[in-house]
Amino acid sequence: MKFVYASVIAFVLISCGKKTAEQIPLLNGYWEIEHVTLADGTKKQYSVNTVVDFIEVNGLIGIRKKMMPQPDGTFKTTNQTETFAISTGNGELRLQYKTPFDQWIETVLELDDQKLVVKNEAGNTYHYKRFQPLSLNNE
Repeated sequence: MKFVYASVIAFVLISCGKKTAEQIPLLNGYWEIEHVTLADGTKKQYSVNTVVDFIEVNGLIGIRKKMMPQPDGTFKTTNQTETFAISTGNGELRLQYKTPFDQWIETVLELDDQKLVVKNEAGNTYHYKRFQPLSLNNE
């Protein structure tokens, strides 16, 4: 019986750590940066964000745009768009960006409906939360 419990616990732990193609749609939406942990361990906190990231995925191709939330609930775009290709393998989900000026890869460490954590090739880890617009109503 102990073997069964140990097997179930091991399966759950291994499954939680793997990023699969089924998670890709969770990337869609607006994401607000919370903090960055640099490769040297330094942590940079973001308490107020005037710009959020909008991610839209279609198949294995996606875009990320910088958007500025407006008080009326709309967004203005900065016209800064980055295109990326998505790859999966070895239990990892990777975003491969390419612009006219640069290319880089981010590995998704955590992804659910409210949280996104990615690590770039320099070892910097970016922690995002799902963006929630400010409500100016007293409801």
